[in-house]
Amino acid sequence: MVPNLIPRPQSKMFLMCQLIQKLRLINPI
Repeated sequence: MVPNLIPRPQSKMFLMCQLIQKLRLINPI
């Protein structure tokens, strides 16, 4: 999956997943 520079309404879930992954890298639970 290639991340798009322009966020789309249908890719909101994808952006949320990326955010969660970044948070996991910072604060691994």
